[in-house]
Amino acid sequence: MPTVLHLLLESSSCPGAPGVDNHRLWDVRDSVRISEVASKDPRSRDPTKERHVTVDEWRVLCRRDRAANRGAPKSILVLTAFRTAQLFRSRKGLLWRLSYLVVVTWYKLLTEWVLGVEIPVATRIGAGLSLQHGIGVVINPHVVIGEDVMIRQSVTLGNRRSTDDCPVIGRGVELGAGATVIGAVTVGDHAKIGAGAVVVKDVPAHGVAYSPTIIESRPAPRQEPGRPGR
Repeated sequence: MPTVLHLLLESSSCPGAPGVDNHRLWDVRDSVRISEVASKDPRSRDPTKERHVTVDEWRVLCRRDRAANRGAPKSILVLTAFRTAQLFRSRKGLLWRLSYLVVVTWYKLLTEWVLGVEIPVATRIGAGLSLQHGIGVVINPHVVIGEDVMIRQSVTLGNRRSTDDCPVIGRGVELGAGATVIGAVTVGDHAKIGAGAVVVKDVPAHGVAYSPTIIESRPAPRQEPGRPGR
């Protein structure tokens, strides 16, 4: 069984994995895009119904995540740790399970306590996730995220009522700083969610959701005679 250190070293040097489609990794195993699966069958959001992640797939996921986060070592560290924890979680056998307890504890301490990023190991995330700054990001474990998604700082993806009442984020979606997506909504492929937007309804593919900026014109405060202005 590979050690954690060996896997992490491999992730930084492996250009890809033979026999694995680097561009359609999740489609190979699910037949259709991960976001489409979840929107048609809510049970597929259940993190207990997880896929088995092979070491070759893990290598490709790490490589694509690195490519999406060039020049952002913190984001690369978070995502490599996330993928590694998922690999150990999906494997069977006593040694893998015991190692997973160590890996997931280290992952939580690193990401949640030190870096302020909450991405549960059970979350289903496609390859090529880009974390811009990656501060204050909170994601529910039942959220489903497609490939090549960009998430900026202070983004929240969560539920409204039940634990599985969570968003499905399509491929190539961009989430602006401070954006919040709540409830069982679907954000279509290549949609853009503006900074500070609160999304509680479906967003179509290539759609744009934003919060209007309201600028109020108010009169200047009246200055009493003989009193200096502030």
